[in-house]
Amino acid sequence: MVSKLFYKAIQTNVLWEHYLKMDFSDNGNMLISSPYKKYKICKQINDVNVVVNVNRALSGEPSLSIDDVLTYNSLAWKACQLTTFPVVIMELTNLSNVNLSYNMIEIIPREIGLMTNLKALFIQCNNIKTLPNEFQLLTQLEHLDISSNNLTTFHSCICMSPNLRYLNLSSNSIKTIPPAIGKLTDLRTLRMNDNQLKTIPRELYSLSRLSEIHMSGNKIDTLPCGLALMPALGCLYLGRNMLHSLPMDIWTSHEIYQLDLGDNWIEDIPENIVGMGSLQLLTLNKNPLTEASLKILLRRPFGRLCLDKEQYKFVAKRLKNVPKYIKKIYR
Repeated sequence: MVSKLFYKAIQTNVLWEHYLKMDFSDNGNMLISSPYKKYKICKQINDVNVVVNVNRALSGEPSLSIDDVLTYNSLAWKACQLTTFPVVIMELTNLSNVNLSYNMIEIIPREIGLMTNLKALFIQCNNIKTLPNEFQLLTQLEHLDISSNNLTTFHSCICMSPNLRYLNLSSNSIKTIPPAIGKLTDLRTLRMNDNQLKTIPRELYSLSRLSEIHMSGNKIDTLPCGLALMPALGCLYLGRNMLHSLPMDIWTSHEIYQLDLGDNWIEDIPENIVGMGSLQLLTLNKNPLTEASLKILLRRPFGRLCLDKEQYKFVAKRLKNVPKYIKKIYR
């Protein structure tokens, strides 16, 4: 049962059209909205303050002033059916973490450049098609997730955030990676699964701290040499591409410990793979591997070797007991 104070606050707030139940709290200094709730987002900072205090009153907590609300450092409005980026949050100048995922936002406003303290931005699963140049002003950004949107371009303005460590652009329609990616010198994880990439730029190889590359589900048919020279690269995911072979230096890497090459066109595995001392997980299902390649794979143990049904049959015929680390994948 909602109190009279609740209704009074809503009646005085004429900017609201729907209010099913907002769930704002300041646990951990965060403004949170429950998912799947429909409402029209407030347009003034005072409206945010009203809703926060209504919920605090219902839970018996003391009210906050607008100055208190302005000190919040995190905001999460997930799955709230937002169609526009709530410009009101630009007034929350202390925000360092913003989550607006699973909405219907199409445009990121130029005012995003005002959020200079932002360190983490989650805007995945929206309808975003482009990014404003002002994005380059987010120099403190460390974590950016724009996956599952409608981007067709990897905007170079993203590469102006020198502190960026995690970047997720998966499930868009991006065709190329700009050379400017070489400026992301602190990047640790790059996720670009399910795009339309055909190759990887050499500038990516200069990122000495990059430890994970996820590029499954693209149209990559060739890789330039140099991947093995990346000192931190441990996980390389290239499944569901159009690769017929890999540069020889990959097969001699002593750093890569997870390598996904499933669902490509690879036939030959070189004997050098025996020397990949760190390699623990190797996925090769749905590749037309030759018998000679399968025999080479049996010369060294893995933490896990993933093969498809036909490949597994070949192994089973030649070994009385198939090692437990060899796994059969049906997909």
